[in-house]
Amino acid sequence: MQGRVFYSICFGFLLGVLLRSFMFISILPAVVLGGIGILFFLFFSIVSKHKWGVVASIFILCFSLGILRFHIADKSAPEVFESQVGQKADFSGQIVDEPDVKPSNQQLTVSVDTGGEKTKVLVSADLGQDFKYGDDITFTGKLKKPENFLTDQGKTFDYINYLRKDGILYVISYPTISITSRGNGSVIKIALFS
Repeated sequence: MQGRVFYSICFGFLLGVLLRSFMFISILPAVVLGGIGILFFLFFSIVSKHKWGVVASIFILCFSLGILRFHIADKSAPEVFESQVGQKADFSGQIVDEPDVKPSNQQLTVSVDTGGEKTKVLVSADLGQDFKYGDDITFTGKLKKPENFLTDQGKTFDYINYLRKDGILYVISYPTISITSRGNGSVIKIALFS
């Protein structure tokens, strides 16, 4: 039974995120579906004692939570950034995730605030500098929107939605970067990343 519950949680959540990434679903149907999942769970766990009903209700609840999770993360592109796409611009922001170090570069998820509008930018940087979560940086580079690409197997990888699920709407490749201050993130995350 525990295995079924675990798989219904995982698959329900992932299916909700997947469906929401391909089509727009407003928040109201997701909340209603979540409420139905809770009611079914209470009915099947207290009144009916039907194991498959409990598993199905957990699946429905997690499916709605997946839709809500993507809805929260899915933000429209701020106009301030849209006007700078394709141009070289100056930005400042904070590294909000642990740098992803690859063999040829490192990728930094930077939260940038321009004109009161915040968004996340994925910055590809050389391996030479030591960046850490919580570093405040300034950088100058050409702002671009991510593009889908062809994999080695000949399939198109949906890079746009892959980044969008994390709230990343723009990329900058190899800008000029300088660290302005260190250790500004959450103390708990700094300790965990250390």
